[in-house]
Amino acid sequence: MKHLKLISLVLLSVILSSTIFSQSNSCSTLEPICTDVGLNFPAQTGVANASTTDPGNAYGCLATSPNPTWYYMEVATAGGIDMDLSAGSDIDFALWGPFTSLADAQANCNSYGSSIDCSYSTAATENVNVSGALVGEVYVLLITNYASVSQQITLTQTGGTGATDCTIIDPCTMTFLDANLTPCIAGVFDVTGQVAFVDPPTTGTMTITNCSGDLQVFNAPFNSPINYAINGVAADATTGCTVTATFSDDPTCTISTGTFTEPICTCFMTLLDANIGLCNGATNSFDITGTIEFINAPATGTLTVSNCSGDQQVFTAPFTTPQVFTIGGITADATAGCTVSAVFSADPACTLTTNTFTEPASCLCPAYAGTTTTTLTGFGTNNYILCDGDQIDIVSNGDNVEDPVWPDPGLMYAIYTCPPTPGVEPGSDPCYS
Repeated sequence: MKHLKLISLVLLSVILSSTIFSQSNSCSTLEPICTDVGLNFPAQTGVANASTTDPGNAYGCLATSPNPTWYYMEVATAGGIDMDLSAGSDIDFALWGPFTSLADAQANCNSYGSSIDCSYSTAATENVNVSGALVGEVYVLLITNYASVSQQITLTQTGGTGATDCTIIDPCTMTFLDANLTPCIAGVFDVTGQVAFVDPPTTGTMTITNCSGDLQVFNAPFNSPINYAINGVAADATTGCTVTATFSDDPTCTISTGTFTEPICTCFMTLLDANIGLCNGATNSFDITGTIEFINAPATGTLTVSNCSGDQQVFTAPFTTPQVFTIGGITADATAGCTVSAVFSADPACTLTTNTFTEPASCLCPAYAGTTTTTLTGFGTNNYILCDGDQIDIVSNGDNVEDPVWPDPGLMYAIYTCPPTPGVEPGSDPCYS
């Protein structure tokens, strides 16, 4: 039987040693507590007193500190925190704080001063109290197994308005973030992607931000993965850009993409046509009409459409495509090698010119009767009043100009028996013979 007991003891010591390895026996390596879920762990046995392992601490009421397990808690909600420690047999505790951080608490291990709560009673249930805790403060809890027996120890929060940060138990981790850039349109582009995470905070916001400060904000609760879209980002070729995701209630839970260069929208004219109108005989002028099409127009400035004579039409931002234009009242003078050009003032490289053409010729009447030489034979006193029997010979001097539109140009003469009536057609004039 002794041999069998010895084997049982050896097996037990192996099991216990694996449990002891997963717990902290020193305040230099503290384990986290979340009072929302509490604690439930097997008490250690056969472990040296805390006062032996970390002798520099002031253990206060703890005359002995066998089988110690060290924990820490970080305050998430200000206020008092009341907790119960329970086991099957006698356990004790001591509580120190506040510390500014876990790093501060562990750095001061072995020099803790007076505890803020402590019990060395013979009871198997202890009451632990933190009064007036502030957000971000860290407290250190030492639990000892005075009974030195194998037993489960539990911790639960029983009261108080304060609460601890449970992210220290299962810390938030961002596992994935990508950024996809859309093509640039009208000076802007979009960034889309997905962010994945585990154990996010239960409150607050998650913000996705680019290097220009454009962002999208999501409110709790958070369900991974989340698709995001940052729209209307100015396309200005910013280099070394990243996209970053961060939780407001856990700023250390963050992730950023690799660097990239933002796109730049290149203005490009795709169409410029020019329709040449007919000459208006009343004004000796013509019009040019047409359409301009473009992509990624500048957001400011002007768009000027002009011809080779300097006539133009000007449009101001914002610009929409297609743009119809009319340059009216252009003098018809048969200018050859003419073009129509369009250009943006904010991006002079964004321009387009039509093929060459010849403007319409003048449409004013070119006919000219010229001058004549007259010879009067008879009794008349001048060359436009004839007496009965008089003869007048009219000979052209050859300086007349023919209108090419008329196929058979010529001069006509009429004889009136009395002075003609102004503004009356010859056929209607009673003096017309």
